[in-house]
Amino acid sequence: MDSDISAQLLASLVMFAGAFVQCSIGFGLAVVAAPILFLIDPGYVPGPIIATALLISLLNSLRFRSQLSLGRFVAAIVGRVPGCFLGIWVLTLISRDTLSILLGGSVLFAVVVSMTRFEFQANRTNLFWAGVASGFMGTSSSIGGPPVALVMQNDSAASIRANLSAYFVVSCLMSLALLGWAGLFGADEGRLTLTLLVPAALGFAVSTRIPALDQRLFKPVLLGLCTLSGSVVILSAI
Repeated sequence: MDSDISAQLLASLVMFAGAFVQCSIGFGLAVVAAPILFLIDPGYVPGPIIATALLISLLNSLRFRSQLSLGRFVAAIVGRVPGCFLGIWVLTLISRDTLSILLGGSVLFAVVVSMTRFEFQANRTNLFWAGVASGFMGTSSSIGGPPVALVMQNDSAASIRANLSAYFVVSCLMSLALLGWAGLFGADEGRLTLTLLVPAALGFAVSTRIPALDQRLFKPVLLGLCTLSGSVVILSAI
């Protein structure tokens, strides 16, 4: 019983941190939370995390609605469709250990990409392929933010928060629908989702009360945490 309570408290703390990060910079909930939650209980990934991300994305979209420009994301949404089906196909084929490596690798890939100075242009072609990558990564491992965030990195902070959040609302709905269709999101996943919603909502609430963080300090800390969590998940599967 004590171990169950400790695991739930840790899961709540991790989800609080992930939601706070996503609401602060536009993405990062799954990057921060998914590896640790997967170690606590593989059932958290991907469905419950995606469902929780849907709530946070909806709240953030409403918060930054004045900066929304939904027309830009048509190409990314179109690309998300084949990416989601590819992610579902992978989930029906791979083992837990393989998923651990995929999940950890996705996190480390996001870290490496975040450290590069290569700049993508947010044109329709790049947004389409970012949508494909986002659909595959998001549906298979719940970490779908980095590809689209990378393409949008030159936008203003407010624009990134608003438009990524709106994109995640649509993409999370797509992923959840496909997971349900494939029998990968049912009553058990629904119960796990309910345990994450309150700490995620608290993370959102706290983020609205704290001034914008110094990106020079925040980004290295975030990347360090992501590197640690991704590495731990990979090592657990070896």
